[in-house]
Amino acid sequence: MTSVCRFLVVALGLLGLLGCQTAGDETKSSRTLITSENVSQIVGTRWILKEMTIDGNEHRLTRKRPFVQFDNDGEVSGFASVNRFSGRMQLDSQGRIRWFPLRSTRMAGPRELMDQESAFLLALPRTCCLSLDETCLHVQSEDGQVEFVLRTPAE
Repeated sequence: MTSVCRFLVVALGLLGLLGCQTAGDETKSSRTLITSENVSQIVGTRWILKEMTIDGNEHRLTRKRPFVQFDNDGEVSGFASVNRFSGRMQLDSQGRIRWFPLRSTRMAGPRELMDQESAFLLALPRTCCLSLDETCLHVQSEDGQVEFVLRTPAE
C-alpha cells in the first residue's frame, strides 16, 4: 500500500470518529447546558441512543436502541429496548435534573434486549445534567460514570 493510500485510510478513519465525541475538555466546553430556560431546544424530538457508558464501561448496543422524548412540562417518555417507559423530571435553572420514578410496560423479550433495557432504565435516574452539541444530546452523571449520547433520527 502506498503512503498516499495509507494516509487516505487513516484520514477517512479519523473522519468516521468525529461526530458525537464524548471525551475531551474541548468537546465538553462546546456543548450548551440544557436548563429550565432553554429546554425547548430538546423538546418534541425523538433522541435515539447512540452510545451508553455505565460505571465507566461502554455498552455494546443492539439494533433496537432506546429513545427518549422530553416535553416542556417535565414529562419524559420513550422506548427502552422492549418496553415503553414514561415519567417525570424536574430541570432547574442551573441545569440540574431531579428524576421522579419511571414506569414501564412489562413485556418480555430476548435476553440481550432485556439486559440493555435494564441497564438503560437503571442508569437514567443516575444522571444529573443534559448538554447539547451540534449533533448530539449528552446525558451525564455528576461523576461521569454514566453518559448517554443520543442523536435525532435524521442524523
